Amino acid sequence: MAMSLKELGEMIQRSEANVRADMQDLKGELRRMTATVEKVTKIAEHAKEVADANVNKTESLTKRISEMNDRQRRRNLKFSGISEDIGNKDLEKEMLEWLKEQGIEIEQNEIERVHRVFTPRGGSGLPRDVIMAFKREKLRDQIYKSLRQKADLQFKQ
Repeated sequence: MAMSLKELGEMIQRSEANVRADMQDLKGELRRMTATVEKVTKIAEHAKEVADANVNKTESLTKRISEMNDRQRRRNLKFSGISEDIGNKDLEKEMLEWLKEQGIEIEQNEIERVHRVFTPRGGSGLPRDVIMAFKREKLRDQIYKSLRQKADLQFKQ
């Protein structure tokens, strides 16, 4: 059972050759893995650049939407104390008639919309405010100026 020294030397040489071959395989695999990691790193860096650009675009668009909403609200007038008994369909007509009684003549096509804000106030008994949105900001300014000059301004009940 004893191995000769020659056989033992040959076995060590074969083992060493196997270890060297395995090391070469491992080095090749390590090179491939390093290349893959470098590719993934480049992809991740590009993805971060795209994400940062998207964040900047999103912030810019959010700001523009906010500015547009603010600009749109500039054409609005808010009226308080108008009875809830007036239905939504009649609200625009009633508001036009009331403005006419105040000496302000405007055409229906100069109004973009008339609506009440939010939902009815539960049990408070107070009517919801009415918003009139005009087609032009200048018209809204003229109406506002005319109404501010009136003393004891009340909506007909």
